Amino acid sequence: MRESIRSHRRNNQSHFNLSLLADSDEFKMARVIASYQSYGNEPDTNSINQLIIESGKKLLLPALLPDRSLEFRIWDGNPINLKLNGKLREPNGDQFSDAIDLMIIPALAIDQHGNRLGQGGGSYDRMLESFQGVSIAIINESEFIESIPREDHDIPVNAVLTPTRLIRF
Repeated sequence: MRESIRSHRRNNQSHFNLSLLADSDEFKMARVIASYQSYGNEPDTNSINQLIIESGKKLLLPALLPDRSLEFRIWDGNPINLKLNGKLREPNGDQFSDAIDLMIIPALAIDQHGNRLGQGGGSYDRMLESFQGVSIAIINESEFIESIPREDHDIPVNAVLTPTRLIRF
């Protein structure tokens, strides 16, 4: 399933209606938002991250630790303050340890119950286990599917953003 979605993404990139996110209560009420730097064929997060900064909110990006867990760090939007860790661009600096209101996360697919198909490393599932805020996954329209196999360690998201809609679960 993962390879099929990755293959489809190579030929189909979507453009997101950012007002769907910007006009949502989840975004308006958030002061601290964790997002990510997309890479490869992932839906592009550059505009989303710019929106977060321009809205005066604190933007955090993940850093992948050696044990494959994530920590979030503040990013000011300047590419010079990112370093390459494998394929990922991560912010320099120390771990952010206060509350995160909204987390925008990558996914390969989301089903109608908020179950998320990730890359397979479990990093976001481990992060979501103790996360108290709202989680929104970003996918292309065709990646919103009927059902995804779910295991005990899989944590559903609260909402999904596609190019044309924001769906809450």
